[in-house]
Amino acid sequence: MPLIVRAFPVTPGQEHAARQFAAELTGSRRREAEAFYRRFGIQRESWHLQDTPHGTWIIAVTDMSGEPAASGQAYAGAQAGFERWFKDQVKVMTGIDQD
Repeated sequence: MPLIVRAFPVTPGQEHAARQFAAELTGSRRREAEAFYRRFGIQRESWHLQDTPHGTWIIAVTDMSGEPAASGQAYAGAQAGFERWFKDQVKVMTGIDQD
């Protein structure tokens, strides 16, 4: 299984938003998140906040069951409710547009 590690800078002042997003993924939106991960061949994903001299970063570690490039393309084109919410949250936290 491919293992993918990514690092995203957290926009200054959005550290609380990052923690709240993680709490929603494991709490109130857990079932949606699990279905979302299955749709894109993600077996397991963990997020880690890392404080650095250059600000806070999110380090994401993802175990994939399928082909990462194909899953990445499918994710980039996805606009359904949960996918749109997920991408919007990432953009608020990091400034990165995942479309």
